[in-house]
Amino acid sequence: MFISDLAAVERINEATASVVTEFNDLVDLAPPAAGLPAAAAQSYEIECHTIALVRAIEDLLSLSRTLKDAWLLGQVSQPFKVTSTI
Repeated sequence: MFISDLAAVERINEATASVVTEFNDLVDLAPPAAGLPAAAAQSYEIECHTIALVRAIEDLLSLSRTLKDAWLLGQVSQPFKVTSTI
């Protein structure tokens, strides 16, 4: 399994964008809801965004493990060069 620089950077960017988006959505849900039905709906939304946030972080951890394995097995052709900042 050969790890391409472009594919790895794209996966990192997608997962990072997902983490930021889900975290922002959670922050937007912070104001208290008025009434029990609204609070129940808000609680469900918070749970859904939290699950999505955890999945995005797990994807970053999986990519990290994959890159470490590839590096240890000599499947990374050259050091990764990050040219842009987030």
